[in-house]
Amino acid sequence: MTGSVMAATDGGGERLGERVGSTAPALADAAEFDEPHGVDCLVSGRDDGDAVTLYERDADGSRSVVAAEVDVEEPSRRGALPDLFAALRGG
Repeated sequence: MTGSVMAATDGGGERLGERVGSTAPALADAAEFDEPHGVDCLVSGRDDGDAVTLYERDADGSRSVVAAEVDVEEPSRRGALPDLFAALRGG
């Protein structure tokens, strides 16, 4: 069985917190996890490292999934991830 790791990082890439689980987190899990960290973007990935899901906090404070189960091994997607992270950070 594949587990998951959810991480909160600041705009500079410093890890503020991490949660390991046996299943992919639901949107409510992401919102709860973010409460003490207050970051705009959360990343969740399978512990096999093959895919990531990105969660963003909207202007009203609610969470949404920006990209789900992005295959990090597919060459066409690999280059898009840094651009997506930069866009989420406002850069």
